[in-house]
Amino acid sequence: NNGREAETGPLIEEWLKVHFSPTEPELANMLNERAIQAMKAGETAKSEALYRQALEIRRRLYRQNPDAFGADLATTAGNLAMLLHYNHREAEAEALYREELAIFRKLAKQDGDKWQFILHMNLTSLAQVLESTGRKEEAAALRQEAQQVFSGK
Repeated sequence: NNGREAETGPLIEEWLKVHFSPTEPELANMLNERAIQAMKAGETAKSEALYRQALEIRRRLYRQNPDAFGADLATTAGNLAMLLHYNHREAEAEALYREELAIFRKLAKQDGDKWQFILHMNLTSLAQVLESTGRKEEAAALRQEAQQVFSGK
């Protein structure tokens, strides 16, 4: 892309504001996608701000309709948690991973096969955060649960 993404990003955002009036779910999706792009470009502060905006919208949507918006909320919470963990902000990352975990556990009860891998990954990510804060026993219990989820037990 020859560095042009950094140049065109603000232009696209401005054009969208002027010419496109997205629904809240669409706006949350766009914010989440821009956050991913910012993260890939090394713009962690911008990525965090975009994730937080998407998270705010998705929490509101989830309160209105948990069945429709649970997976989206959990995914954005997990994305932000990953960014925070990468930046050594473990307490914030842990809270978001736990929020993600609670939702994916509910979803897995409804359709375990569909959510099995994601639940496994979330448990593993939370275990990594706990290990980095010295909580090895808690982390080990989560890793064991992750293994059970993955093996279908």
